[in-house]
Amino acid sequence: MRFEGFANPVTLAAALVFASGVTGGARAALTVSTGATNNVSCSKKHVCTATAADAVLNVTDLANMLASGDVRLVPGSLASDIDIAASLSWASNSRLTLDAHDSIMVEQSVTITGTGAMTFTTNDGGSGGVLTFGASGYVNFWDLNSGLIINKKSFTLIDDIASLASGIAANPKGNFALSKSYDATPDGTYTQAPIPTVYKGALDGLGNTISHLSIDSSGHQHYLGLFAKVLQPGTIGNMRLTGVKVTGNASYMGMLVAAGSASLFDNSVAGTLMEKSLDNTYVGGMAGQASGAAFIIDNHANVSVTSKGSGGIGGLIGDVSAATISNDASEGSVTVVGGGNIGGLFGGASSSGITGCHSSTTVVAGTLPKAGGLIGETDYASISDSYATGSVTAAYPTSDGGIGGLVAFSRNTTISGSYATGNVQSTNDVVNSNGQTLGGLVGTLDGGSIVDSHATGGVIAPNNNSNNAEIIAGGLVGDAAGVPIARSFATGNVTAGTGSDVSVGGLVGDEGGPIDQSWASGSVSAGGGSGAGATIGGLAGAASPITNSYATGHVSCGPSSCSVGGLGGGADRSALSQVYSTGSVSGGAGSYVGGVIGFDNASSGSATAGYWDLDTSGVSEGAGNVANDPGLTGLSDAQLKSGLPSGFDPNIWGQSAGINNGYPYLLALPPGSTAVHGASPGKAPSPLLRR
Repeated sequence: MRFEGFANPVTLAAALVFASGVTGGARAALTVSTGATNNVSCSKKHVCTATAADAVLNVTDLANMLASGDVRLVPGSLASDIDIAASLSWASNSRLTLDAHDSIMVEQSVTITGTGAMTFTTNDGGSGGVLTFGASGYVNFWDLNSGLIINKKSFTLIDDIASLASGIAANPKGNFALSKSYDATPDGTYTQAPIPTVYKGALDGLGNTISHLSIDSSGHQHYLGLFAKVLQPGTIGNMRLTGVKVTGNASYMGMLVAAGSASLFDNSVAGTLMEKSLDNTYVGGMAGQASGAAFIIDNHANVSVTSKGSGGIGGLIGDVSAATISNDASEGSVTVVGGGNIGGLFGGASSSGITGCHSSTTVVAGTLPKAGGLIGETDYASISDSYATGSVTAAYPTSDGGIGGLVAFSRNTTISGSYATGNVQSTNDVVNSNGQTLGGLVGTLDGGSIVDSHATGGVIAPNNNSNNAEIIAGGLVGDAAGVPIARSFATGNVTAGTGSDVSVGGLVGDEGGPIDQSWASGSVSAGGGSGAGATIGGLAGAASPITNSYATGHVSCGPSSCSVGGLGGGADRSALSQVYSTGSVSGGAGSYVGGVIGFDNASSGSATAGYWDLDTSGVSEGAGNVANDPGLTGLSDAQLKSGLPSGFDPNIWGQSAGINNGYPYLLALPPGSTAVHGASPGKAPSPLLRR
């Protein structure tokens, strides 16, 4: 539970420090385990204090002390934390007090079979500490009259949904704790939220589970979930919901909370959720909406979410705003017949900082969605050290939003150290004025920046059968709209069908802003259209300034005509500096084909140190529409591998026979290295923080 002192709420800095995992090595702790007691001094009154950083208290020794009286564990500043690493139980009326300088971690079960009590205290002299439960950790009270105090606040023990609902109805600001796991099968199927009272208190699940909760509303409900609505300063932590089934027609739907502004810490949900209306709805595996929430940290959803409506639909939360978001995760599937903001983790996220989050959720969307592997739409947000691995598919993604491996539509959002690995695909051709935008990481950028990020999934765009629409697709970003991109790369293949208004690039489809120290290695292909309207490039379909960047993928367009270049399909040569391309370049009849640029838009000026590989490209001109284009130089394959080309800065570029197949590489971004790009693929937070 992350609300370690209701009188002293967790700070932003403290929340982020712990949520990101322990830094600087393992934290010192007084550990209760099966090992021999060591570096612990216990007084006659059973006050046990750590005398070193690696203190151990044998669990049997602790149980024996509890049999005869109260026990207090105090790690002090030497050990800092308390870790319950072995199962503990006692039958007396004794109280166990865990008084930590920083954090308390319950990794194994704690069972009070008598009338005993527990007190948890974190941050007694320290800061940033929390109470959290591991995958096998929980606290069971057999007697509901037992005492529970968490950071000087008393909690009322409950053991089923009915008693929780009645308790909250009588005291909407009360503090409650789940005394043991509860199977809700005997409850039958609820037809509305089991807890309809607006809640503003603190609920701690103590690591216990509510299983087989079933809610099915035939009529329209405004709020549908275990809790209808929880508002600040309300907090829910350490709750586990499994085998949940929620079905209905509601404006706000979530397994745990339908809507509200509560902080959510270290909760998990698993099951199915089906929203049946065609209305504007907010639907999430855990919560439909979290508006103005203080903290959304260490939550996890393994769910199947389906919706017929539009609005905000996410694997964890449908829409979240004004929140500190960290270490949240989702898996499963999100399937939406309609459109709206659709994401594997969040449907929409605004005015929020998002760090260390990930999703493996498969996302399938319908008509005119903004669908992303992690988030559908972000607005005035920041995303760091986050990733998505699920595929994203949509029938008719709109050019105003599109689909992306991480984010579909990113407005005024900074993205750093993040990546996506899932494939991105649109399944239906464009037949009207609604164009399509697709990106391996982001579909559309509208303000903000991307740095130290990458995408490895393939991007597949359809045919453009409309004269009033466009298709924009990129291995990293579809439409960058002038947003700067730095130290980023894409390796997935990018494919588009036929059509004249098509911009396709290995990194970016259409970029009006600067690209610096970036590269793409995937192949890029498109069917082309009439004239030079289709622009196809190894790095960018259409681009503005490109510096210190390169492309190595094959680039092709045909059988129709297009502008196709090894680096850029359409670009201004004077905006190119220290760039090169090595992939083969080809186009259909009537195409403009160049080793670097397909169609040079400049009427004057010169590129600075622009090169292409004469041998591997199969092209003799740097630009398809200008012979001997100034500043673009063709080199043999051997020349490109025999030393940095003239004009390349050795402080930015390196060259080695064993790196990048011998071609020049970026010192800040060598191929095969993702050290500066967020967490490694498959890396999950500490098991103490995630289930």
